Parts: sequence; structure tokens; C-alpha cells
Amino acid sequence: MPSLHRQASRRLGRVIICFVAALVAASVFTACSHGSAVSPPVRVARKLQLKTPLIPPVPVELIASYPMPEIGGGGLVGIAMGSDGNIWASDDGGNAVARFTPDGQGTSFPMPTPNAGPAELTAGPDGNLWCTEATANAIARITTAGVVTEFPLSQTVFPNNGIGPRGIVTGSDGNLWFTHTGANVVGRMSPAGVVLNTYTIPTPNSSPIRPTSGPDGNIWLTELQGNKIARINVATGAIDEFEVPTHSNDPTGNVADITTGADGNMWFTERATSLIGRITMTGVVTEFTTPTPIARPQDITSTPDGSLWFAEFFGPGLARIDPVNLTIVEYSNPNSIGERAIVAGQGNATVWLTNSFNDAVDLWQTGSSLKPHMRVKEALRPVRR
Repeated sequence: MPSLHRQASRRLGRVIICFVAALVAASVFTACSHGSAVSPPVRVARKLQLKTPLIPPVPVELIASYPMPEIGGGGLVGIAMGSDGNIWASDDGGNAVARFTPDGQGTSFPMPTPNAGPAELTAGPDGNLWCTEATANAIARITTAGVVTEFPLSQTVFPNNGIGPRGIVTGSDGNLWFTHTGANVVGRMSPAGVVLNTYTIPTPNSSPIRPTSGPDGNIWLTELQGNKIARINVATGAIDEFEVPTHSNDPTGNVADITTGADGNMWFTERATSLIGRITMTGVVTEFTTPTPIARPQDITSTPDGSLWFAEFFGPGLARIDPVNLTIVEYSNPNSIGERAIVAGQGNATVWLTNSFNDAVDLWQTGSSLKPHMRVKEALRPVRR
């Protein structure tokens, strides 16, 4: 087994490579913003600006960082809150999922298939956890006791093409909806593990990646390479696509994660261009800049109080948006570089994140005082064209 030092060195190398890529992407974005547009904006809303809150925000701090129970080379991908009240995370490098109690006690459960590539997680309608296996081309069901059952996908219907299923979510119809990046389709699976339908994304090679259930009961998802937001009508299967105005030449793609806001709209992250987007139910898109130009926003989620939270891979680490009053606060910590997946915890100001660099699960929570490293900035300025 390689030493921890070698593993840390490899992770640091990956972070440096990604950081350089982000700088290049940012420069390309800047050039495109001031030159000719790559693609004409569609249904772009009027320009808005998020502000610093009038009332001082509740301080939120990085309370603890809990390492994975077993070292497997790193590669934390997904995170979800289980029906048992515990936090569950997927570890691609360790080929396992891990369960963390609220006080950070971790237990690892290996996937039956070697090198399965466990990716995204979600809480299922049956009380179990469901996980995509990007390399094994399968969907896995994990009970809260850690019993794993795999459901292989048909290579005919879901050709792997180098990468298999990625995002997964419970739909308003009580079934599991998952994106298959390699096949450029979305699948619908029953809690019994039976594939019910498949839906082909109209844009070829769009790399559908993150689905979520919207306030309209439909499935909304991001297209990483297509640079679009798609909506699938749960009742009819009809698909609508909405182009995201700002494009990037980043080979890893741009439009990353999406969630529902308390304002009734969908909010999404653009990791390559470090933008935050909002799309209405009718497809009107507004984009905002982040306080940190190369934050590389990753996953986004909401908490019971209506706040939106998103992870910043290159720091400061975490940001909080009030989607109704259009304000933002950014929280920083010197140890928070590498934050990726995010899920709401118990309470209004508690979120859990996977940290790809530290191979750990981080707990951010309300603190007792306004720390010097907490940044309160006017941010998310609208992109001007």
C-alpha cells in the first residue's frame, strides 16, 4: 500500500493541476466576455445583483473534519443524508461507501464489484441509500445496515463509453432517476431495481450529470459538456433544454450541480467559469459572478431556512445565498480547499461536505463568534454583455 505521504502528494498534484486549469478557464471566460460571444444568450433575465446582508449573518465555521475509515487512495465523490440520521459518502478510490454518525464515527462498506467506481449518492424512497457505480455500469442499493446490492445496467441500453451512471435522485413519482453520462441518457428505476424507462438527451454528447426534483414535480438536470439545463416531464417524458449563456473551453465541462431555491426557481453552479446560475420555471436564465473569481463552485444544496449553500473547490470553502433577498456570504478556512459534494445536516446552518484533498467529510456549523477568516462580501454580480 502506498504511503500516506505519496497519497497526499498525488492529491496535492491533482489540486495543482485543477487550479491551473481553472486559471486557464477563467482567462478564456474573461476573453469571451469582452470579445465575440461563443453562443448567443437565450432567455436571459434582466441584470440583478446580490448584496451583503443588512443584518450581520450567523457565523458558520468548519467545526470538524472526519477522515474516511479506510485509506483507499482518495476520491470522495458523493454525499447524502440517510433515513437513519447519519451521513453517507462514496469513496471512488476506496471502492466503498462510508457511514458517519453525527459525531464523526465512520464505518466503511466495500462495494461487491472490484473497482466499481462508486459515484453519487441519494436517499431513496424506500429508506435505503442508492449509489451510482460509474465504472461497473450499475446502480447500487445500500441499506442503513451497510448491506449492498448491485443492479447491473444493460450495455445495450446503457453503453458505458468510458463512463457510466453519475447523478441520482428520488423523483416525485417515487422512483430513482439517474443520469448516464456515457450513454447520454437519463434512466428511471423502480425501488425494486428494475429500469422502467430511458430518455435520450437531445443534445449529442452533452454529458448529463446531476439531476434533481424541481418544485414543479419534474426532473431538472445539468449537462456538463452541453452547457445546458434540461427538464424532463415526469408524466410524459418530454425533454426541454435551456442553454446557459456563458461557455467555457474547459475540457472537464462547466455546468455542474442544480437544486431548488426557496424562491421557486432552480439554482445551479458553473464550475469552470466560477458562476452561479438561476433558471425560472419558464427557462429564463440569470448568471452571477462569485466573490472569489476562481472559486470553482461544485455542489449546491438548500437548508430548511431556505438558504442555498455551495461548495468552493479552490476556496474559501463555502458560500451561502439567500435566494429571496438576493444576498450572499462567503465563509473561508485555510483547511477547506478541495470541498466538493454538499448535503444539508440537522438544523438551518449545518452542512456536510466531502473534501477531495483531505479524503475526509467536513462539518460546517454555526459558530459562537464572527471569526476573522469569515468573509462577508458583495458578490454574485450579474455577467454583463
